[in-house]
Amino acid sequence: MGDGDGTESDDRVLVRPYVKQQPPAEGPPRIGATAELPVVEEPVPPPPPDTGEQDNRRVFWLVGGALVLILALAGGVIAIWPGGDEDAVSPPRSAEWPQVSARPSQPVRQPASASAVNSVAASSLLASRSASTSASSSAPPSTAPANSAPASGTLPPPTADRAGAIKGAGGHCLDVKGGIALIGSPLSVYDCNGTLSQQWTMTTAGTLRNSGGCASADGDNVRMTNCGDGDSGQWRAGRNGTLVNVGSGKCLTDSADGGSTGGSLRITACGGSGQRWTLP
Repeated sequence: MGDGDGTESDDRVLVRPYVKQQPPAEGPPRIGATAELPVVEEPVPPPPPDTGEQDNRRVFWLVGGALVLILALAGGVIAIWPGGDEDAVSPPRSAEWPQVSARPSQPVRQPASASAVNSVAASSLLASRSASTSASSSAPPSTAPANSAPASGTLPPPTADRAGAIKGAGGHCLDVKGGIALIGSPLSVYDCNGTLSQQWTMTTAGTLRNSGGCASADGDNVRMTNCGDGDSGQWRAGRNGTLVNVGSGKCLTDSADGGSTGGSLRITACGGSGQRWTLP
């Protein structure tokens, strides 16, 4: 065909072929399609095998409950049963201790009566008194007691305590060395000055006390000791103004015979010089 200008034109018409649409084949849904995905159920695990533990627990609890119930019932029966506690705690009243019989060869001793005991005690007392009386009558006479005079001519202890100074030869006073009556200090003579160490007490017990201590013979020496040392601490007024020690039988002696002071006193045989004392 031509368009009048002598050129051949192309009048071909494009025709779209008709294609018949086929239904989609069955298969997995395409992405973006509106079809719903199928629901897939998860597999359920099989139950664990039954080991019988639950049955054992059930049996245990049943048995325990039954025991508790039985004990409760038994306790109730014991509590309400008359005399149940007395029978359970104390032995039967009819029970008695077994009697032990004596051997045939040894007779059973019966307890002595009060009169028999008294008679035996009286007999023993009389026997002891008679024995002591016979022994005392047969024994020789004993020496003089501790508080008695060791020789004839001495005086007994005073009936009341006599305190004051004791003066010796030369007018000097009986004193303690150092001026303090300490235990162990020796005796001496000093000028009379009225101090406590020159204040002596002739007691009714026969001691010569000064400031809590007592004059006692220590061998041939005279010292302050604790009071109550026996015969060595006992003194008696003797002949011619002497002062006699009971334990030794000797007299208190100033060896200087008043010629000096400060020397230690001694005890010597009675009858010498320096043994005259003026007692309180």
